[in-house]
Amino acid sequence: MKRILIILFAVAALAACSEEPTVSIDKEAVEIAYTGGSVDLNVDANYPWELLCDDDSLLKISQLNGEGPATIQVKVAPNTSEKDNNFYLTVVAHGTERDALKTFVISQPASAYIKFNKSIYMVEYTGEEASFTVSGNNPWTITCDATDVEVKPLTGDPAAEDVKDNGVISVKIGEYLEPTAREINLYVVSNTDDGIVRDTLTITQKAPSVTIGAREYPIRRMPDGRWWITENLCYAAKGIVIGDGKCGIWYPSKNDAAEADSETESIQAKGLLYSDQVVFDTQITKTTCKKQEGKKGICPDGWHIPTKAEFDALVAAAPDLKAAGFNPTQAGYVQGSGAGYANGFSYKGYTSGKGLTSTYYFCSTYSTTTQWYGLQIDANGKGTVVNTLYNYASARPFAASLRCIRNEE
Repeated sequence: MKRILIILFAVAALAACSEEPTVSIDKEAVEIAYTGGSVDLNVDANYPWELLCDDDSLLKISQLNGEGPATIQVKVAPNTSEKDNNFYLTVVAHGTERDALKTFVISQPASAYIKFNKSIYMVEYTGEEASFTVSGNNPWTITCDATDVEVKPLTGDPAAEDVKDNGVISVKIGEYLEPTAREINLYVVSNTDDGIVRDTLTITQKAPSVTIGAREYPIRRMPDGRWWITENLCYAAKGIVIGDGKCGIWYPSKNDAAEADSETESIQAKGLLYSDQVVFDTQITKTTCKKQEGKKGICPDGWHIPTKAEFDALVAAAPDLKAAGFNPTQAGYVQGSGAGYANGFSYKGYTSGKGLTSTYYFCSTYSTTTQWYGLQIDANGKGTVVNTLYNYASARPFAASLRCIRNEE
């Protein structure tokens, strides 16, 4: 009898050891807020078990192994990224011949965010229609601090997958004519359960300007209705030796002396002085001088040397050129004065401190066999069209400041 009982116990023990492993959990998936939180997972198994996780960097797990039933607490840290998190936790019961497992998924959305694909953007004064994108995980609204800028759409919802091009906005910026650059700010705001998130796109629209060489010159629509460059040109091609009496370009004069002012800041403020052969970019003779009216010369593409008629119209429309924004700048002038000077030129640099009364600008209309018309502006900003600018081939060659006027559209 004893022997029979022993055999029965052995069979029962063997049956227990060969029992299929099983594991159970009370839930298979749960979602945690991006701000973090905790979840309890009830586990049971008929063999020793352990908890495995593919990424526990943001998790704090109360128990990683055990035998029999247990309640495991999983704490999830806040998600500070812009990507959703999915944590896969697997409970494995290790049987004698095989394992049993159950997987539990914790989903956590990305942190509440909203942003433009750019933070700064530059636009020319002529305006532009540009596209930007807004990315985020909550509905958003856009406002703009410039009333003349058109933004479409002003609202969006990342969850609206059926909306074509959701997140793409179009910004239409028109021509801007003020003398200084402006900033246009677009604000995108998203209201979330935990507060407000926002981002800003700053668009800088340049003041009207034109590029000559490596420098941008401000331009302005004057009272005559035409666009003028409002700074004296200071462009010289590479390799030019300014003031050597051969290239036809001179430095401006100093404020209180009739001599060259070669300081970089002075040149940029006053501009250079040009002979007519440089202004028109051609050799000036008795024949060629009569063919330069309205020519481009060294002005940029789309611009030209002013004609007498254009200077006349400017003076008539703006009795005070200084107040109108033409910004006349006293740079002196260069005039031939006989022997003893390189190429017959010397400085005659008049300044306000020495009774300066006028500054001169080249015109493309020829007056006589030796003279060009030009614009003379006095210290009070009054302009007068004169015919006293001598050509380079004459006995009294002349070098003066230069402004350009934009071609009629």
